[in-house]
Amino acid sequence: MSTEFSDAIKDQAYARDRGICQLCRQSVTRSAAVFHHVIPQEQNGQGTLRNCATLHKTCHDDLHGNPNELERFKQNWYATH
Repeated sequence: MSTEFSDAIKDQAYARDRGICQLCRQSVTRSAAVFHHVIPQEQNGQGTLRNCATLHKTCHDDLHGNPNELERFKQNWYATH
């Protein structure tokens, strides 16, 4: 199974997330959205819908800059998805 998100998975994630950044909870356009691997590719995170979260680029960058927040996001994601 691929670790990259297909365009179809990105479209499905954006629709599931209703165009809302899953970190800051504000709207994000499809063209500005970044699709985050909740379990990183380096840890064998797959390119599946369940592992795909819609984020703003700035939120994505902030998340990766804070290991504690990254772990909290992952734990919350799998508790609610």
